[in-house]
Amino acid sequence: MKEIFFTPSDVIEYLFCPRFTYFMEVLKIPQQEQTREKVLIGRSLHKKKQKENTTYLRKRLSIKEKIVNAYLISPRYHIKGIVDELLFTKNNQAIIIDYKFAEYKEYLYDTYRTQLAMYGLCVRDIYQREIKRGFIVFTRSSNKMVEVSLSEEDYHHVLHIIHNMLKIIEFEYFPPVKKNQNKCIDCTYQKICV
Repeated sequence: MKEIFFTPSDVIEYLFCPRFTYFMEVLKIPQQEQTREKVLIGRSLHKKKQKENTTYLRKRLSIKEKIVNAYLISPRYHIKGIVDELLFTKNNQAIIIDYKFAEYKEYLYDTYRTQLAMYGLCVRDIYQREIKRGFIVFTRSSNKMVEVSLSEEDYHHVLHIIHNMLKIIEFEYFPPVKKNQNKCIDCTYQKICV
């Protein structure tokens, strides 16, 4: 099988419905996400964050190095992506920061944790550092920062998802639609999904 890489967006779409992987990777039918308003706002936000808050958290977490828009790629785990901020502490730990153009709702979506775990696997592979936590910044709630602990169970969960996505591509397997078909109403593949 050729080298295949998944971004957090690919995995989140798989979690929305496994057929996304089939349509995008097997049939090669792209989405038209570049015109969606939230996507455009999110991209603008990330550009803005590159220029501000350059020293926050450093004292509290004893940060010795900060990489903004760190490009991560791991052939071992079939993952690639750009993490908003990757921090290294003085005691050789790594911490991930991810900005969301969203309001904090007193709970975390599983997709947020999944995204952090994907980046964590990449950091483990590339930098040989443990990642036991990350932070989500909710920009529509006055930049509220929420700490997210990452466990081995979170990493195994991501690896299981990626294994299933690879099976769809390798065997051109057409997966069943998600049980909650209310999601189909909002799906970009609604017209071709039968």
